[in-house]
Amino acid sequence: MNKPITDLYLVAYLQVKGYKLAKHEKKERRTSFYFEEDLSEEIMKYFGHQAVIDPLAFSETLRSLISFVKMES
Repeated sequence: MNKPITDLYLVAYLQVKGYKLAKHEKKERRTSFYFEEDLSEEIMKYFGHQAVIDPLAFSETLRSLISFVKMES
C-alpha cells in the first residue's frame, strides 16, 4: 500500500483517473486516503500540470469527497 494522501484535490483526481481507494483513516481533523496501486507517475503528472481529466467528473468527485470527510467529523 502506498503512502497516505491527505490532499483532497489529488485524491479526487486519482479517483477520476480510475484508481480505487483501498482505505481511509481519520486522525484528529485530518483524513488520510490510501490506494493499492503505484501512483508515482500519476502524482508527477498532477503536480507537473500535465493531468488531463474531465472537469465535471473532477468537480463531482471532489464534492463527494468533501461531503464524506464532513460526515465523518
